[in-house]
Amino acid sequence: YGVGLSTDRMDNVFRKYLSSTKRDSNDQIGGFGLGSKSPFAYTDNFYITTVYDNVQYDYTALIDESGLGAIISLNEQPVLAVNGTEIIIPLNDSKDIHKFAQEIRFQLGYFDNIRYINIPGIQQTTVYHGDNFAVSNVEGGYSKVHLLIGKVPYPITADLDMRYINS
Repeated sequence: YGVGLSTDRMDNVFRKYLSSTKRDSNDQIGGFGLGSKSPFAYTDNFYITTVYDNVQYDYTALIDESGLGAIISLNEQPVLAVNGTEIIIPLNDSKDIHKFAQEIRFQLGYFDNIRYINIPGIQQTTVYHGDNFAVSNVEGGYSKVHLLIGKVPYPITADLDMRYINS
C-alpha cells in the first residue's frame, strides 16, 4: 500500500499531470506526476481506495470524453484503519497476470516496503545493502548485471559496458 491521500493531496497531486511530491528526492521513483496515471496504459478504468486520518475515500479513474482521464469520487466514510492507498487494476485477460508478475518482480525487486496480494509466484522481497551494492532475493529478472539508481534497476548490456567504460 502507498501512503494515505488527503483530499487536498488527491486534488492537487494525484489527479494532476506533472504534479509531484518527489522532485527533491532521489530516494523515491517518480517526480513527474505520471505514475498515478500509468494504469491507463493498460486499461480504461481502475479503482483507488485510500485511507487518511480515519476516513476512507473510494475513487474510480476512467478515460473520459477528453481522452485525458478523470478521477471521480465514489464514496467517503469514517473507518478505524491505518493510512494507506490501494490501487486495483482489473485484468483484461487472465493470462496477463503472469506478465504483471514478471514486470513487478523486475521493477520493484529492490523496494522493501511492497506488499504483494493475490499475485502468484511473487514472494516478499528481502534487500541487502552494502556500501556500494545492493542484492535482492527476487528470482528472475536479475540474472544480468544492472545499474541501481535509487531503487530502480536499469539493465546493462555488454556493448554498453565496453563503450562507456573504455572512454
